[in-house]
Amino acid sequence: RARRIDKVRACFTVTENRIADTGNKKIYVQVIDPKKRILGANKTVNFDDGAVTYSNIEDFYFEGKALDICSNVMPAGEKFEKGLYQVNIYDEGNLISQSTFEMK
Repeated sequence: RARRIDKVRACFTVTENRIADTGNKKIYVQVIDPKKRILGANKTVNFDDGAVTYSNIEDFYFEGKALDICSNVMPAGEKFEKGLYQVNIYDEGNLISQSTFEMK
């Protein structure tokens, strides 16, 4: 139930890629509530191909192997609203994954 939740945990997997460059990487997590507000940090970063307003930045070291990452996002107010939420995952300015979930 929405009134009992104090944060949302968005988890995703960075898949194995042996030909990609290894090193420090950043993934931008965006969680949008039913009122179309971006939760969490709600800050914008600019890239050559556009801007992303994000909830959290997840920094990690990529070694070419699959890696599970989770990001905790706080509500826009004191509690979460009931309704449909959207989660978008960006690699720089590129949307690489999206999902939705509903809180009752």
